[in-house]
Amino acid sequence: MKGVDNTTNLNQHLITTQVINMKYITILDFEEAKVYQYSVDSNLQTEQLEDIIVDYGFNLNNIEWMYHSDKTIN
Repeated sequence: MKGVDNTTNLNQHLITTQVINMKYITILDFEEAKVYQYSVDSNLQTEQLEDIIVDYGFNLNNIEWMYHSDKTIN
């Protein structure tokens, strides 16, 4: 049974690590008057984030965006 506990602990650690390493892009789209939020990997550079945003189909000239670790929007 000790092996099961170790596996469970390892799995929980991996899940926790994934959540900690997760960040979000929140996009205010002025063309559609909508707010979008996407989960992305952490430690991305601005150019990489802008590439992701464009890949999602947004026009960088018609949006505002932010990169953050808290999923909550107040």
